[in-house]
Amino acid sequence: MESAALQKEIEAAERQLYASGKEDELTLKSQEAAYLRTQALQSDLGSVRQQRDALLLAINDSAQFIATLEQKISALTDANLTARHIGDVRFSICPACFASVSEDSSHSASSCHLCRTPFGSARPSDRIVSMINDTALQLKQSRLLQKNRQERIEEFKKRLETLESEWSVSSRELASLQRLPSSDAREALRGLQRRSGYLDRQIEDLNEKAHIIQLVDKLSNEKNSLNDAIVRLRSDNERLRASQQRRLEHAYTLIADQVRDLLHHDLRRQDSFEAAKHVQFDFATNRITVDGHSYFSASSRAILRSSFFLGFFAAATKDPQFRHPRFLMLDTIEDKGMEPERSHNFQNQILAASNRSAVEHQIIYATAMIAPDLDDEQYLVGKFSTRDDPTIDIQT
Repeated sequence: MESAALQKEIEAAERQLYASGKEDELTLKSQEAAYLRTQALQSDLGSVRQQRDALLLAINDSAQFIATLEQKISALTDANLTARHIGDVRFSICPACFASVSEDSSHSASSCHLCRTPFGSARPSDRIVSMINDTALQLKQSRLLQKNRQERIEEFKKRLETLESEWSVSSRELASLQRLPSSDAREALRGLQRRSGYLDRQIEDLNEKAHIIQLVDKLSNEKNSLNDAIVRLRSDNERLRASQQRRLEHAYTLIADQVRDLLHHDLRRQDSFEAAKHVQFDFATNRITVDGHSYFSASSRAILRSSFFLGFFAAATKDPQFRHPRFLMLDTIEDKGMEPERSHNFQNQILAASNRSAVEHQIIYATAMIAPDLDDEQYLVGKFSTRDDPTIDIQT
């Protein structure tokens, strides 16, 4: 291992130093080397700073030049717009010396009336556009050069930081050597000790990195475990959701089958009930349809509603997983002008559903037209209510 070998070299150098005794002559070689190294770094620092300062001045000058170009483009654009709206401008007074401009009959329309410069093939507006384009191109090039200067400034900053750090280390080393006399043997020993310190620092860094790697591995394993748990829980949720959906579909189908069977055994009053194939219901909208139809006579709607309540109850008695209580209370059989025979038929279906149930249950329904087969104390609770003898006899 390099550290162990270096430690042996240090021990050997120390033994040689102590054994040499008075023969160990002092030398200034290390001080001279440190001085030269520090002086070279100082010179590099000065040179880099000088280049940086010169570049900063160039950047400032270029920034002012770019601003001037931008103002020039803006002024030329305004002049172009003004020329378009106003047209040809003729001066009666010279804008340079303020003298009156005399009219010259020999003046040609193809030249400027003020300076007599020929227009040539280009009109003044075309010259302005050409000047705008030239200035814009110059501005683009200046901005590109300015960007390059900014990048070079960043390079100088990094270079200065490196040189300043190296100069600081070299200066401390020079100051240390100037305080203590040295010899070749002592300098060699100090070099070995510095190397040993550097290796120790590297070992510490490596140990810290190893600790970080172990921590990362631990966290990575925990992350993988959490991901596995998330995947497992998601799979369980999907399975439960699918199972719940299947269970819901089964429950809906069982209820619909019971309601459809009740409708099939209704008296022949509603064609849709006799040949019913599909019964759909929605609790959210409070809606029941038979083969997609929901419009029936008033008495048929009463039968459909009561059949749904009884069918729901019958399904609960057949399937032990239903949470619906095995209890039914009806007071809607004879709504909407129900005829007695139809009411009696439905009451007999209630009795049949009760007889088919294999679990303990209770059904209570109210009727003013009790079926003859059910007019028995075995099924009745209380007495028959009339106007002269009501069920609830309140004494006045």
